[in-house]
Amino acid sequence: MDYLFSRPPSSTYFASLPESKLREMRTSREASAGYFIAMIDVRDYADLSMRQAAGLTFISYMLSARLVVTTAPSIPFFHAIFQSLGFEKAKDIMHFDYDDQIPTPYFVLDTRGNKLHEYLDRMISSFGLAQIRDDADKGLQLLSRRERDVVDLLIQGNSNMEIAGLLYVSEATVKKHVSNIFKKYHVKNRVQFINRYNEQFSRQ
Repeated sequence: MDYLFSRPPSSTYFASLPESKLREMRTSREASAGYFIAMIDVRDYADLSMRQAAGLTFISYMLSARLVVTTAPSIPFFHAIFQSLGFEKAKDIMHFDYDDQIPTPYFVLDTRGNKLHEYLDRMISSFGLAQIRDDADKGLQLLSRRERDVVDLLIQGNSNMEIAGLLYVSEATVKKHVSNIFKKYHVKNRVQFINRYNEQFSRQ
């Protein structure tokens, strides 16, 4: 948190937050808290493959985090992308770290806790994919009720230990559930499972 307070362009946003919000984000120095990415850029914006690679890099980080605060130079193209991905513009918070003359907004995506499902439902509806989501939900019928609880926390990026704490069970119990889930989905690890799980949202 000290780093975010001192490092442009993040400093203005975090300095504007009330202490109650900052307490929600603080972790011990030993805990894995997140990451700070100074820039994702491409050499030639006329090159479609470079733009796609930059976009996929951003989305991969976005989906692995539970709270994303981002900003970009005041170019409508960038801001339109953030809003199309479900980010909300932070109200009344601007910085001048790209240009001393131009106020630049922040965009925030918060998918912590149950907000992840709300976000997915909102994006699915915006793409007209509600029926596909129904099909994906049917796929979850393979799982027991407790396994679904584990899946909900697993796709949010929680470790086995974190899932155990949230569900008030032992880590060994979580490992057993995860193993059963992988067997039912015919995958060997978390990456394969999340890919398989996400495929259910894209099947016609």
